[in-house]
Amino acid sequence: QARRRVMLRQSLDAVRSIPGVDHASVAVGMPFGFAFNVDVALPGSGPISPNGTSISAVTDAYFDTVGTAIVEGRAFSREDREGSAPVAIVSAHLARQLWPNGSALGNCLIVGDAARPCASVVGVAADTHRERLREAATPHVYLPAGQESGFGGDVLLVRAERGLDDVANAVRRRLADLDSTITLVRTETLRERIDPQLRSWRLGASVFVFAGILALLVASAGLYSVLTYLVAARRHEIGVRLALGASAGHVSGVVFRTSLVLALTGIAAGVGVAAAVAPRLEPLLFDVAPRDPLVFIAVAGLLTLVAIATSLTPAIRASRVDPLEILRSDS
Repeated sequence: QARRRVMLRQSLDAVRSIPGVDHASVAVGMPFGFAFNVDVALPGSGPISPNGTSISAVTDAYFDTVGTAIVEGRAFSREDREGSAPVAIVSAHLARQLWPNGSALGNCLIVGDAARPCASVVGVAADTHRERLREAATPHVYLPAGQESGFGGDVLLVRAERGLDDVANAVRRRLADLDSTITLVRTETLRERIDPQLRSWRLGASVFVFAGILALLVASAGLYSVLTYLVAARRHEIGVRLALGASAGHVSGVVFRTSLVLALTGIAAGVGVAAAVAPRLEPLLFDVAPRDPLVFIAVAGLLTLVAIATSLTPAIRASRVDPLEILRSDS
């Protein structure tokens, strides 16, 4: 255990000195990785959950490394370690659960064995996804690395804004230099762990995009055909209007207005149908509300622009009708 602690600290110091590394930390129990549950209780009461509460043991800079905000209090420092005063950081969900009417800071928790000393809460961390991208917030406790007991499995976490492959290679070399008995260092990105969960959403999004583009093309072709037919059917009327002094702009405006009336009627009907069936589509959506007003506004605006663009050619044709040709055909 003593050698392990020394190795962890040496590893952190070595990795943090690598160019391109912004933050590094060690964690036992991390999002989308190993998960551990232990009994957590308030003094004088039983465990707050019959199935235990998820827990992590982390070194300083962990929250900067994984990007989890501290919403109240402070994060762990290098002074929070084995042998120092027991402290803990709780998730926002757990803070609301245990202390709904006040601050969690300064309160204490008994983590694990009931004989352990009480750990003082020094911070509240934002809720995070622990195992799934689609999951409700759950209570979670963080302890400083070295103050945990009963679980293990260290993971070195590194945040680098760019050059991930180069940083990963440098990490492998630094760790091998620290201990000649290390023959293999396996590295992976957090994205690689998350991607399998995103695969079905990406496939669904691709299908939706393809279907949407196809529907837009069909709608555009349909509107174009209707306008072209209307202009051809009213060719005689348009020629007479031009002969009586109507301007080309007036004739084009008639076609544009017809196009907009057709498009807006269809959009209104589509919005109504979409709003009615939206709740049934919620399981297929990722981080988008089924009745998101911005989505409805954006789609309606796009369809309106497409209607205007589609009506350009029929409107130009209508404005170029030769009234003399129409009048000769009547004579």
